[in-house]
Amino acid sequence: MTDTNLMGTNLTGAKLVNTNLRNITLSYANINWAEILRGDDE
Repeated sequence: MTDTNLMGTNLTGAKLVNTNLRNITLSYANINWAEILRGDDE
């Protein structure tokens, strides 16, 4: 029972980490695109 609960917690934590990493990656990509587009304008 304890092992199952720990596994469930770890899976949930992994999902949260993956979601956070994906959001950070998307935000970083958006910032890079903004800088690239701004650079093209100059």
